[in-house]
Formats: sequence, C-alpha cells, structure tokens
Amino acid sequence: MTPRLEAEVLSPVLEPADALVYRRVCGRFPTGVTVIAVIDADGQPHGVTISSFTSLSLNPPLVMVCLDLRSKVLGHFLHSRHFAVNVLACDQEHHSRRFSKPSESRFQGVEWHRAESGAPLIRGALAHLECSTNRWFEAGDHIALIGQVERAGCREGKPLVYFSSNYASLG
Repeated sequence: MTPRLEAEVLSPVLEPADALVYRRVCGRFPTGVTVIAVIDADGQPHGVTISSFTSLSLNPPLVMVCLDLRSKVLGHFLHSRHFAVNVLACDQEHHSRRFSKPSESRFQGVEWHRAESGAPLIRGALAHLECSTNRWFEAGDHIALIGQVERAGCREGKPLVYFSSNYASLG
C-alpha cells in the first residue's frame, strides 16, 4: 500500500461539514434506540423515537434527550414535569418505526403501563428511566431536555442499535 492510500484508509479526508456530510458522518456512530414518552394534561400518552440520548451526570443522575423543534409532541414534553426513557430491545424495531412516524395515536395497540409519576413505560423494553424534567434549552434546530432520573430498571437482553441508517443488534 502506498503511504498516501494507507493514510486515507486510516484517516478519512475531512471536507466542509454541510448537512449531507454531517449526517453521513454522524451515521457512523452506532446508537441505541429509545422511545421517550410523556402523559399530557388530559392523561393521554405521547412518545417519539429518539437516538439522541445520553447519560449526563452520575451525581445527581441526569440524562439528556434532544427533540426536533418541528416535532408535534415537543409541547407535551415542555409542559410536563415527568417523562420516561424506554430503551428498546433488539426485537422492538416495530416500536421504533411506529414512534418515528407522525401520528397522534402512536400508543394505540402498544402495551404499556404508567410509572409512579404517570410517565408511559413500554412493555418489553430493555430498560426504563423515569425522569423529572430538570431544565431544557434550545440548541440549533433541537431542544435539549435534561431529566433527573428518579427511578430506573433494566432486564437482561440485547439492545436495538441504529448504525449507518439501518437497524441492528449486538452479536
């Protein structure tokens, strides 16, 4: 291998980060898939598929999720005091697809129950986090929502993973 070709294999050539390049590069980072969910003032559940999820702090336990400013469910999250993070298992791709489509009835036909705070927990999820809304702020074309974890639980299993615009699971 020539030194130049070897360098290109080991280190990609950088180019200006327009939206297409940025999206392609971010797609090279594998993420878990979550459905964040909330109960509205009328007691109705709402949720959306999110891969922009991260643990933020251990003390106090904080997580961060990011929602698109154009999301039709955004207002429900901004006006609620609690939300849930449902970490999807490898056999729950159907939930990810369902909650990523625009619909007011995403929970129709989905088995779930209320956490102590009322936030929706999806049956069969690999893990659940019940969070109180700590704060939120606008960042570019998204809202970063910070939640303080009040209760959490998980089970054994494999997560649903998203990489390079495709679903996958860990070997």
